[in-house]
Amino acid sequence: MDDSMNSFLNDGLGVYAKARATLALFEVEIGKLISASVQHRERWSSLRIGKTSQPTRDKGFEPDGYWMYIKIEALSHRQEQVVIECGIWWNATVNCNAIIYGCFHQPGRIMAFPWKKEQSGIESFNRWNKTHLYLPVEKNTEIDGVLNQILDQLLIQLDKGGG
Repeated sequence: MDDSMNSFLNDGLGVYAKARATLALFEVEIGKLISASVQHRERWSSLRIGKTSQPTRDKGFEPDGYWMYIKIEALSHRQEQVVIECGIWWNATVNCNAIIYGCFHQPGRIMAFPWKKEQSGIESFNRWNKTHLYLPVEKNTEIDGVLNQILDQLLIQLDKGGG
């Protein structure tokens, strides 16, 4: 093992517990911001919101990154079960560190839909057969507004049938 790795590991022994506690607190507070954004949203189009999950953190395999999200369960005007996932994703795309994103888990007819950036400036990518809408975010003060823009566009897709 080279000297730089020894130095790194020795430094890490002294700060590991504090770093873990810091990360845990960060995740709790980011989860609260995401939840508050959804709870305070007033416009749900024709959706009847059933429940929202607690914030959850997850990670994918490289290059999927890390994300913190909640799921929103609702009933559409078509009496369909709707599940929307939304949150913050780190390293989801090559060109962004942190993004606010949203996608459908249900109904199946809307999970993947065509998206053109010109529609709103919101970008998209397809992963796991789902269209993920997103915008980059750098400040916690941007989360509420950006998340609402993305939810607005998802609800438009739901109302028009996904295509």
